[in-house]
Amino acid sequence: MSHLTYKTGQWADIVSFYRKGIDEWGWQFEPMAELVQAIVSSRYACGLYANTSMSILQIVQTPEYDPDGEILRISYDPALREFNFELQEAASGLYKRWTRKCAAERAFSTFERFLQLKKWFVEEKGPNL
Repeated sequence: MSHLTYKTGQWADIVSFYRKGIDEWGWQFEPMAELVQAIVSSRYACGLYANTSMSILQIVQTPEYDPDGEILRISYDPALREFNFELQEAASGLYKRWTRKCAAERAFSTFERFLQLKKWFVEEKGPNL
């Protein structure tokens, strides 16, 4: 049984995609472009991979991924100025979903909270003396 895998894009191309959507297609997605830029500028960019599906940002932990595997999908609703974070988890064949909504101003902090909750990035601490 073969599994279909998808490849992720380059962060710079993803930034360009949202900028083009704003500049050429009239998308009201400035907060999404700002979130992507904040991720690119953060320490997380080197350990996370992404691509887009229409206007949805999909983040995974490996350069190639199973579309039925663990994927964080981030969408933005310009009418509500609200982000929706949804994690698709494939555990024991049953899908589970983790979802959060937040205002545009809280997008990066919500993203960081997700990373902490799901332990996608673990803080390294020195030995206790």
